[in-house]
Amino acid sequence: MSSTALLRGARIVPLDGRRQEKRGDVLVESGRLSSIGGLREHVGAGLVVETRSPILPGFVQAFLIPEHHVLGRGFVPDPNPAAFLGDLKRLSARMPAAVYRDAVGASLVRAALSGTTAFLVPVRPDRWRMAAAAAEEARVRVVMALEVGHPELRPALEAMTRGPAGPAISAAIFVGEAEHARGRHLREAAELSDKAGIPLVALLGARGEPGGLLRLSKAGALTKRTVLVLGTGASLAQPSEVERLVSASAKLVLVPSYSLYTGLALPPLDRLIARGAALALGSFSAAFRLGHDAFREMRLLSRVLREVTESPASTAFEIMSAGGASALALDCGELSVGRRADFLSLDVLVDDEADHETLCRLLLERGGRGAVRSVWVDGRVVAADGRMATEPTAFDEARARAWLAAQRGGGLHGLRRLFREAFGPGRSSVGVSAR
Repeated sequence: MSSTALLRGARIVPLDGRRQEKRGDVLVESGRLSSIGGLREHVGAGLVVETRSPILPGFVQAFLIPEHHVLGRGFVPDPNPAAFLGDLKRLSARMPAAVYRDAVGASLVRAALSGTTAFLVPVRPDRWRMAAAAAEEARVRVVMALEVGHPELRPALEAMTRGPAGPAISAAIFVGEAEHARGRHLREAAELSDKAGIPLVALLGARGEPGGLLRLSKAGALTKRTVLVLGTGASLAQPSEVERLVSASAKLVLVPSYSLYTGLALPPLDRLIARGAALALGSFSAAFRLGHDAFREMRLLSRVLREVTESPASTAFEIMSAGGASALALDCGELSVGRRADFLSLDVLVDDEADHETLCRLLLERGGRGAVRSVWVDGRVVAADGRMATEPTAFDEARARAWLAAQRGGGLHGLRRLFREAFGPGRSSVGVSAR
């Protein structure tokens, strides 16, 4: 089958920082955007799509713990979010291989159906092949942040950098909480990140504590490759801390849904934006609260951005796409010639005369999983009209949920509570099948 596709007459929204959009054609060749704009008939295109739909870059989920996200929005058995998430962390470490793969795959599929094409996920080094298999079946792009300090770290990193898992799978180093990681682990992570040229990922102020930036800096782990997740007000309360972050060219992943869920404050966005900080968007352990819908995450962010910028919708889209791609060193995130052909089309009608901010606001308001017409990764359709385009093995989401509930709630009682809370009236009872 030809690797060439032509989309004709699309409303192109590049999200490349210029804040310009236009009607035109998009030519995809060998997984990359070959031409954008007015094109003559392209002979030999394997797929020709006539469309008037808006075309946007694929979204980048810059930090996701997928094995936590098989839970429905109604399944929050502990009123204390910290206790609930702590339980999940302990349980996920004991997940059987099949359950782990189901949980990861189901989460990636759910997010892909709402337009997310690339992910950063923390992965135990002895589990990376299972996570890679799930990602390959979902046909999405995944950066796996391998936990430092694990005995299998270096063999896993060597295997991944040799590229046997395919071009859509790449590696990063994960140090956990910057405030509590061991100094030798921070130094080891800095060395590996620099040597391999891959991102170093750290949680910043995960418990609302300050001091993480300074510890990273002293260990040589605060660089242009550093990706900081969950920056809270406590972590960046002082202008000097924002300056430290910006001076190092480190990236900061905002997680508004997690911040709201746990009660942690967002970082000072006015100061960060004014200083030109590199921002991305993630959900940490709260994507299940939003149904893995990137549009809901961006709507939360845009509400906060209204207080600090005149273009909150445009800024939210740019942070979710180009910002995430830049943070993860991925060659996607915007529609420009030469980039990887990761994009989505929306079944949303908008006025051709609308300015960029109005256009983005309308797309944000009307967008969502139900409005996503198609999702492309590497120039291939991976989802269309609410269904995955390929037919890999189904990810048994119900099995993963049942295992978590049985482990946490105590056998049959836990299962009954799970299905009452997750599958009761108003809850989604559809297990994800990647078909």
